[in-house]
Amino acid sequence: IGITAPKQELTGPTSSEAAAAAGRIGFPVALKIVSAEISHKTEAGGVRLNLGDTEAVEAEAADLLASLPGGTVDGFLIQEMVDGFEMLVGMRDDPVFGPLVVVGLGGIFVELMKDVSLRLAPVSQDDAREMLSELRGAKALDGFRGQPPRDVEALAVAIAGLSAFFVDHRPWLSDIEINPLIVLENGKGVRAVDVRPVKKG
Repeated sequence: IGITAPKQELTGPTSSEAAAAAGRIGFPVALKIVSAEISHKTEAGGVRLNLGDTEAVEAEAADLLASLPGGTVDGFLIQEMVDGFEMLVGMRDDPVFGPLVVVGLGGIFVELMKDVSLRLAPVSQDDAREMLSELRGAKALDGFRGQPPRDVEALAVAIAGLSAFFVDHRPWLSDIEINPLIVLENGKGVRAVDVRPVKKG
């Protein structure tokens, strides 16, 4: 569907396993808890970024295990750090309008700035480009303060692909969100760093 994940590895809930996985992936890495009880890992303090060696990973993993309630952490997800522009792409099955696509600035900015565009799903790549053009922050994708232009074509492909995937899986999914979807330099694609699907209850 036009979306690639970063290099990553799931481990058990021990700091030594997390450190070993990070060594296999290469540094710097992000360390994230895996928990059935916590869906928003960042808000719970369950994400540590830009860890530069195995010692740092082991120390941060141990700190997470100590700071979160016992039994909360099922394991760790170790990911390569991906540098790029953060976007949010989400799909939701609205009880009134049906399947909706939302696109906006990613990370914390989607809630801070409320800079989003909405369409009924599925959307085409042309629709996706139009949605991006409606965002107040869209100019940042063209390059901003010395940053290189981002791969807008790959982003449009990803938005259209995810919308088609969601429509095909509506019997099983109530929504799915990628935040952040990292948009790399022009020609280098996108990386889905955090994907949160929600099954229909």
